[in-house]
Amino acid sequence: MQFLLIIIVLAFLEVPYCQWSIYTSLLNSNSLFTQKTGQYASQQSGSFLQLNTQTTAHFITCTTQQTSYITLNNNYPSVQTDQTYFIKNGFFVAFDLYFQGTWENQVVKFQFGSFEYQYQYESPSVYPINYAFCDNKEAGVKTVNFTISTSYYEQIQFTSLNTGTGQVSIRNLHVSYFKCFPSCSYCNGPGFQYCTSCYFQTPTNGICPTCPTNQYYMKYTGCKLICDISSSFFQGGFCQNYPIQTFVSTQFTSIKTPENLKWSLILDSQHIDNTLLPNIYFQYQYIYGIFKYNSGVYRFINELSTNYATYSIGLKITLFTFNEIPLDCGIHIKIIDQLNLQ
Repeated sequence: MQFLLIIIVLAFLEVPYCQWSIYTSLLNSNSLFTQKTGQYASQQSGSFLQLNTQTTAHFITCTTQQTSYITLNNNYPSVQTDQTYFIKNGFFVAFDLYFQGTWENQVVKFQFGSFEYQYQYESPSVYPINYAFCDNKEAGVKTVNFTISTSYYEQIQFTSLNTGTGQVSIRNLHVSYFKCFPSCSYCNGPGFQYCTSCYFQTPTNGICPTCPTNQYYMKYTGCKLICDISSSFFQGGFCQNYPIQTFVSTQFTSIKTPENLKWSLILDSQHIDNTLLPNIYFQYQYIYGIFKYNSGVYRFINELSTNYATYSIGLKITLFTFNEIPLDCGIHIKIIDQLNLQ
């Protein structure tokens, strides 16, 4: 039987539960754009590029507000994001459009994969002076919002179908989603009764079942035998985040980390294995080695001080096994040479 050992003690703060969570936000701050072509062009134009190019999206720059706006017109009708996004069915999209010039029931199109949303606009005979837009230019401001009805991993595109003198500027693009109830893996609303899929079993009338006796529900994970050390407070049917202070963490982020040097190997004299290789990269982190027979690893923890004397000390140990544990065999974890965990 082969296994590896990782000890991690983590500290988290509870994030308040809310109905909506922002998935991504673009063009939502004052920035001055610069015309550029090349690999990093999108960084100069709010993450947008001209369609199917490596050239910054067309923009106008305002002197008074010291900001730039991505702008579509007859010469530059389309833009797309430099990155692809995984936007799911039910995600909510909102953005502001600043219409300038003449619009005769012409369309601005939002496209994501095969999903399209078209907004039709007709300009007034005289625009009101808009003191909030680009050096007090005349413009009509509209906020557009809708719900995505399909799921794709694609780029976001905007297209103006105005072939005349009209142009439109884009601002404050936000994509958000329902933050499901902690037992829901998918939902169509924020409450406990809106689940369409569960982390444990299946919903009944939109409600996910509770865990079996002697198991605990980890939020957005499922049923566990014990709550995680960072969510050790059980209340309201779920393991709740609980403030902890980390004083030792043995998660190796580099082979040269000082923590790596504080561990020593325990060799099995009956089965000397010269293939023990420290500093193996496994599941996005370094591990000390792969151990079998009676080999192992140990560390003396001397970071504790008398300041911790009145506190409960928690220990989280993660083991990865690479094959089944044979009968009459196991893993021993010894603490202070007295407490023996098996």
